[in-house]
Amino acid sequence: MTDSVAFITGPADLFNLLSALPELNLPIDRWIIAIIGTERNISQSMIEMCGKISGKEKIYFINFENKSSIGHFITEYGSKFSNIATTHLFGSNENSILSKIEWNNLILIENGIATYYPPFSRIKCDKNSYLNAKAKYIPDIAILPLSKSHQIGLPFYLRGYEQISTIGYDEKRYRATLSQIRSALGIRCLRTIFEESSKIAVVAGTSLSRTGVIDAETETNIYENLLETILLEGDYDQVVWKPHPRQNSITAPNITSQANFTVLNDSLPLEIYLPFDDNSVDVFSIASSSLLTAELFHHLRSYRVQAELETKSHPHLEAMRLLFQEKSMAQ
Repeated sequence: MTDSVAFITGPADLFNLLSALPELNLPIDRWIIAIIGTERNISQSMIEMCGKISGKEKIYFINFENKSSIGHFITEYGSKFSNIATTHLFGSNENSILSKIEWNNLILIENGIATYYPPFSRIKCDKNSYLNAKAKYIPDIAILPLSKSHQIGLPFYLRGYEQISTIGYDEKRYRATLSQIRSALGIRCLRTIFEESSKIAVVAGTSLSRTGVIDAETETNIYENLLETILLEGDYDQVVWKPHPRQNSITAPNITSQANFTVLNDSLPLEIYLPFDDNSVDVFSIASSSLLTAELFHHLRSYRVQAELETKSHPHLEAMRLLFQEKSMAQ
């Protein structure tokens, strides 16, 4: 029986959903998986990857550039569901879907940092009114691993709604789900890929410029400088760069020409590649959620890269800075 539908943007959302299904008591066979976006950011390989991860023969693609795409979905599956899962509560496209269907339970799936502080382009307001924005739809359940695990708190637009039930990660379940996904995709962790490397640095990219806390050029320059420093001055045998899907690529020849430089340029979350309990693998980023999950669930060393960010309207970035500052002081 399929009485639930998840509207996701890629494998990372699907991973968060799968990790929470045991606690929700909603097995995957009850779910229709619909990936939403455009042909520019949703490739056929990504759709196939989501099929392998979920074990579904069919992943429905809702193409926002095709105005009849949502209607075709409703024609095939109906408009009433027991459970609806979505990754965003702001955005005209997502709200357009929710306005056309009915549900008993609305579930918010964490989509990284963007869930806590959505890009200004989604909320469409100025910085002064940003933190007062209200979501049109309020979830009954929120899958929020970062909120539960690191005391970052609820997304600002959900605060005050005591009826929302929040779900975090259970480490044992997290590891089991991740291992199952690796097996389904035939993915090896970095320690296995680079088994001859004694020390590995992993740099997780971000797309913070979309939130207005830093400009795109500065953000790219910080990562270029970091990669160059690690490659030329660090004691790492292998340096792995995992750019954010919406981030400018690194093209500096003094970086890309290095024999020990590798780019992971797929749509999978970085966590899929990270080993567990390995003190020879370090993770670096300005503010990626991977820093938090790497440290908490993979037990790796995480390092926040210094960057001047406008954090007044994005307090979670300040919380992350203080978290890693305290960690450094403790070390």
